[in-house]
Amino acid sequence: MEYTGERMIPGVAGLEDDYIEHLARYIFASERLEGKRVLETGCGSGYGAALLSEWAAEVVAIDCSGEAIAWCRKRYGRSNLHFEKMDCRQLAFRGGTFDAVVSFELLEHLNERDQLFYLEEVVRVLNDDRGELFISTPNVDHNRYVSPFHKRELTLDEFQHLLRRHFRQMEIYGQSVRPETARGRRLERKMTELEARLARAESQLAHPGRLFAKALLPPMLRRAVRPWLKRLLPGEEAMIAESAVGETGFPAPLTLEEVEFRLDRLDKARTFLAVCARGKE
Repeated sequence: MEYTGERMIPGVAGLEDDYIEHLARYIFASERLEGKRVLETGCGSGYGAALLSEWAAEVVAIDCSGEAIAWCRKRYGRSNLHFEKMDCRQLAFRGGTFDAVVSFELLEHLNERDQLFYLEEVVRVLNDDRGELFISTPNVDHNRYVSPFHKRELTLDEFQHLLRRHFRQMEIYGQSVRPETARGRRLERKMTELEARLARAESQLAHPGRLFAKALLPPMLRRAVRPWLKRLLPGEEAMIAESAVGETGFPAPLTLEEVEFRLDRLDKARTFLAVCARGKE
C-alpha cells in the first residue's frame, strides 16, 4: 500500500515522530482494554489493531478502503484479530456488540453531518452502561499540517460539545511532548511564534489597516480561513517540525518517553484523546 498521507504506515521515512505519537495513543488505550471485545474504526494499515489484540479478547478492525484491509490481512494474523471493509457510518453489527470502540484520527476525516452519524453508530454498537469510546482528533488550533484528507478539524469546545451529545461520562486528555524536555520547550516556543503570525494575518484579514484585533474576526470565519493562512505563511512547516536535522537541531526521532497525556493544559495539546461512556440515565 502506497503512502498518500491519509493513513499512517510504520516505517515510512520522515514519519518517525508522527508514528510515535500514533503509537502512544494505542498504548494508552491497550492497557484499559484487557479481556474486552473491541471495535477499531478507521484501522488504516492495521498496526494499531494488532497491538490492541495483544491485550483484548477480540478485535474487529474496519476501514472503508479495500486496499487497506487487504494490506492488513496479509501482515497481521492472529486468531482474535479480524479485518473488515466497512463504512463507519453504517456499522454492520448488532446493538451492544462491543465493550469498547477505538477511533484514532478518524473523526476529522468526516464532515459535520457524518460525524454525528458516526457517533450515533458508535453508541448503538457499544454495551449500554459499560461500553467505552477511545477517540482522538487533532487540536485545530495547534495542528501543524493542512491535510487535504481532513474535512472538519475541531477546537476543544467543539470536540466536547460533539461528544456530550452522545455520552454522559467523558474525560479528555491532551497529548503533547513533555514541556520539560528540550524538544517540548522548543516546540512550545515555535507554536507561540506560529500563533502570533497567524494572529497578525487574521487581523489583517479582518481590516487592512490593522484597526481590529483577532477577536473581532468571527470564530467560524477564523476557522475557515486558518488553513488558507497557514499555506501563505512561509516556513511554517520548518518552524514546528520536530526532528529534521538542520531545521530544529534534533538529530534523533521522538521517543515514547517524551510523549504525555494530561487532563490539564488542554489548550497546549497537539491532539485531544477522550475516553467516553454512555453511563446510566
